[in-house]
Amino acid sequence: MKAFLSKAERVSEWVVGLGVFAMVISMALQILFRYFLLYPLAWTDTMARFTFVWSVFFAAFIGARKNMHVAIDMLPKRFPPFLRLASTLLINGLIIMILIVCAYYGFKLTYISQTSLLPAIPVPLGYIYLPFAISSMLTIASIVDISRDAIVSAASEKEK
Repeated sequence: MKAFLSKAERVSEWVVGLGVFAMVISMALQILFRYFLLYPLAWTDTMARFTFVWSVFFAAFIGARKNMHVAIDMLPKRFPPFLRLASTLLINGLIIMILIVCAYYGFKLTYISQTSLLPAIPVPLGYIYLPFAISSMLTIASIVDISRDAIVSAASEKEK
């Protein structure tokens, strides 16, 4: 699973990088065409929003993969090892349950909105919801991997 998640993380980094690049280019084009050439482009705003959504959700997966999200851990750090592991697994289980709901509705919204097109670019509206579902699934796999590592780490501490 670690190999798959590493590859998914590298692909996500490319998606985020290209998304941010495309967003900046489309916004710069909008400024150039609207204010200097006095001929606004219709597609640049939609493209910037589209790439922003994709970048945010894949960046959220990268943050979860690297365990970089905000956490209040002052109390759990004072717990004995078994209770610390139990609280970590409980929190990760709750996160996984929320992500399952997010993935389900992300795929559902993607499917339902495939017949509607974005107003300025001929792309189905469902593709705006797709990264929500994909990043939720990837984050579930990442949280499972982090939980497995926590169990292995706790077991190795116990052996010492």
